[in-house]
Amino acid sequence: YPAGLRIVTKVGAVAHPTQRLVTAQKPAELRASVEDNLRTLATDHLAVVNLRRADVPPGIIATGDQMVDLDSQLAELITLRDEGKIGGIGLSHVSLTQLRQALPAGIACVQNLYNVLTRTHEDVLTECAEHGIAWVPYFPLGSAFDHLPTVTDNPTVRAHAHRLGITPAQAGLAW
Repeated sequence: YPAGLRIVTKVGAVAHPTQRLVTAQKPAELRASVEDNLRTLATDHLAVVNLRRADVPPGIIATGDQMVDLDSQLAELITLRDEGKIGGIGLSHVSLTQLRQALPAGIACVQNLYNVLTRTHEDVLTECAEHGIAWVPYFPLGSAFDHLPTVTDNPTVRAHAHRLGITPAQAGLAW
């Protein structure tokens, strides 16, 4: 890979033949996903692996034996880090309580839903800033989920973009 390129992947869900994604929250499944990523990317080390939690919507929700406690998942990721297979541990779709619980593991980044219209995770963002943890918002322009607003369709964003002579997407991303 080119110098300076860092590969970041996400584990905690896998593709399924009849569904877009299904949960894969068990520690052994997390390990299998990391090993699969290493093979697919033809590398022996992933810079960061984000753990996708599946506790609350939007997205897939863990049920039954897929409801795995965060500490068990972090223990597996720490082991993978100790083995040199991953560098940093990231979290995706976590609450402030979960982030605080995970801090002793050494968290590199948090990837949560966040945009100009959906800012429910500002408490997590503040905690990340206080600990020097990278913040990686997902759905910066909204999503395909029906119940989430789309930034580019919002009248206020559109008016602001028009006033500035830019597209609504540019306004949403610049925010």
